[in-house]
Amino acid sequence: MSARLPQECVAMRTFLSKHSHGQYGSHSYAMASYGLDPAEVSERFNLYRERFGLTNIR
Repeated sequence: MSARLPQECVAMRTFLSKHSHGQYGSHSYAMASYGLDPAEVSERFNLYRERFGLTNIR
């Protein structure tokens, strides 16, 4: 197995190094803006979190 990164990975790392997170500001979204109840959404993702060991994320 080769230790070389695929060309796409190199390209993505180059892009990310030149474009910092939040460079153009940030976006903030609220579930309520879309008519969603955060507690209900959290409940719906319980099985997903359990399946992938994400029990500490809410």
